[in-house]
Amino acid sequence: MADGAVEFFSQLAQFSGRVFEFLGLPNVVSPWVAAAFPAGQPTGAILHYTGSRDAYSSALWFMKEDLHASVSAHVIIAPDWPEGARDRFGAGLPLIQALSTMVIQCVPPDQVAHHATWFNARAFGLELVNWGEIRWDPALGWVVYPKNWTQRYYERGPAFPQRAWGRYWEPYPAEQVHCAVEMLRWYRWLRRDALREQWVLGHEQVQGAATGKAGGDKRDPGPIFPLHDVRSAAFVDDLIRQAGWFACYGEDPQYMAKVRAGMVLDWYLSSTPRAVVDERTGEEAQQKLVRAVYEMGAAPSWERAFGALGKLCLQLLGYHIPHPQNPALDAQDVEAIRVFQTMAGIRADGKPGYVTRHEVFSRLTNRGIL
Repeated sequence: MADGAVEFFSQLAQFSGRVFEFLGLPNVVSPWVAAAFPAGQPTGAILHYTGSRDAYSSALWFMKEDLHASVSAHVIIAPDWPEGARDRFGAGLPLIQALSTMVIQCVPPDQVAHHATWFNARAFGLELVNWGEIRWDPALGWVVYPKNWTQRYYERGPAFPQRAWGRYWEPYPAEQVHCAVEMLRWYRWLRRDALREQWVLGHEQVQGAATGKAGGDKRDPGPIFPLHDVRSAAFVDDLIRQAGWFACYGEDPQYMAKVRAGMVLDWYLSSTPRAVVDERTGEEAQQKLVRAVYEMGAAPSWERAFGALGKLCLQLLGYHIPHPQNPALDAQDVEAIRVFQTMAGIRADGKPGYVTRHEVFSRLTNRGIL
């Protein structure tokens, strides 16, 4: 598929050039770009939300030097195809017209974009057009971050802001999620499968090491984005629309809340002999998780206690855990721990010791997961 991917990105560059001409931009590559990726990189990809109203305004932000953004991304993934854009900009570019939603390339795939601070040289940056967090103001109604939470939010389509982790978020349309998987696959094919599943993450997983905060100051792509499913789907070549998770996501605005509740319930049932499943089981599982995590936080040594509980914690934080119910740590689990440690800015030895325990605990509480 590598040859096909080269053609795809050639067509994407042509498509994006037409968009930039329409926007009155003289350049076809963001000014906020570094040299070529170092040898062997990128092996990862970072998913963001733009915090903006549409793909065109995001493109202007990343491409106009006089706006002094100092940030960029490889691609912007729109929530849909804007009226007329597929035909106007995509004429003669069948691979681009076949995408689920519009995609604009701001940085070529062989160059480093400025999207994830210290991790830039190791990952592609994909920006999904989405407001992210939405807050309620008694005087203004729903508001979004620009202008210090004074800009009114206008819903895109019928989706209403969804609550998760004590906050409200703008939903991602199913077609936009579909396109995110498509783009990750194109990058994987271009890199001849050098991309690694455990290094496909959200911006919030990266930013903790740069800021020194528990979990960092970034929240994207947010708790209602189906990161686990998108990541898994990117590393197989099945039809996305036939996947059960995709159908469920498109039909249920609370899909991700139920996925996380399912993770906790699976852990509870595997760790609670003779548990009886009834209408209170989910609540009991969450209560047991909170107790177990706090007890784990008080333990002098966590290595032997990590097991399925530690795996669940990393899974809830968005990391790739292939076998969460097995308490033993296999090579993939050790690698997942190492990824977390790298992102947390601590010693990345793959061993879940005291410092790792503290960092996991801090992120769980900081994110409002417990």
